[in-house]
Amino acid sequence: MSTSEMDAQESRGEAVRASSMPVAARVRAESKPLSIFGQQNLVVQKKPKGITTYFKIGGEINLTKGQVEMFAYVFDPDLLPSEHIVKIGGTSATRQELFCLSKDHTITAKIMELWARKCTWDQRIITLKTTWCLPPSFSVDVFQHLQIEELIDKYADYMGKYPSLEYIYIPIQDNDHWYLMVMSLEPKIIFHLDSNLPHERKEPRTESTNTLHTLKSIECKIEVLETWTQFL
Repeated sequence: MSTSEMDAQESRGEAVRASSMPVAARVRAESKPLSIFGQQNLVVQKKPKGITTYFKIGGEINLTKGQVEMFAYVFDPDLLPSEHIVKIGGTSATRQELFCLSKDHTITAKIMELWARKCTWDQRIITLKTTWCLPPSFSVDVFQHLQIEELIDKYADYMGKYPSLEYIYIPIQDNDHWYLMVMSLEPKIIFHLDSNLPHERKEPRTESTNTLHTLKSIECKIEVLETWTQFL
């Protein structure tokens, strides 16, 4: 086969792939931003025409047309798995890493870290800052007995000096399951939020939350709350 024939065949192949590409992917490929205004902002109850999706539309999942297009692009298995889709602060995720958000997959620590980054960013741009959202690596470092000074230095980006601080969120992983420890500073209560707590896991998970009381020392160190030593 000559070079010109190979080039022609490659061009035809590109044309076929482009014509079969989902709408959202074509929009991204042509560098046209997805609209989030007008009709794009209306909730849809069925798959819009011309969009290939890999998830169910309607029911309890309320998505706008713009969101459907975005998710169709993000979760398209035919597109490059290594493409970086989202970045928040110093944390980014590829298409392959985001696939854990699809059905029957376990959410990874990377996704939980992005969640913590997003929550932290949200706190920074509002007037009344009430919440710390720590990444999952924080609990791992506490369990591995990292010194208080090391924890403060490593997670300073998540620990804003908020005089109105009320809640501290700490996600904890137990094999393929996530649960959440929430410290409410007023009243001084620790909540263990867990969607699946079998009897045999109750004791070790409770022990984990007890270990994380180390956070009270961090609170005193950065002088956010002077009364933190009386938390327990």
